[in-house]
Amino acid sequence: MFGSRDIQILLVEPDPAQAGRATATLKRAKVRNHVTLAADAGQALAHLRREANHYRSPRPNLILLSADSLEQQGEELLAAIKADACLSHIPVVFLSHSEADANVTRAYDLAANCYVHKPLSDQELERVLETTRDFWLSIVKLPID
Repeated sequence: MFGSRDIQILLVEPDPAQAGRATATLKRAKVRNHVTLAADAGQALAHLRREANHYRSPRPNLILLSADSLEQQGEELLAAIKADACLSHIPVVFLSHSEADANVTRAYDLAANCYVHKPLSDQELERVLETTRDFWLSIVKLPID
């Protein structure tokens, strides 16, 4: 689908352990991809807007946004991405431990491309990440910047 191009993924995950597991799972994909990690919303926006030392950073084809650890910043980051004409076309996968209907609705109101429940056990998280990876990297056609 992408030929010889790598898929650029921005993973927004403040928890180093979860970031490591997610990165390892994504690296095992059948599609070449490069994962950039942002530990908070400020780093993610700087990367996306190519600010400061991110001026040469490639724009991601996909954003994985781990919302729980970011608390309110997760929603604010999603809203900022979708409000920016240069960024709004990038799919955002909103990952959260919450299954509350209000949280799911809020993410979709902010134009998340999908809301994925992030399970608590490592084994379940691995399965969810593999399924998410397979869908977004092997099935879906992503925009190329």
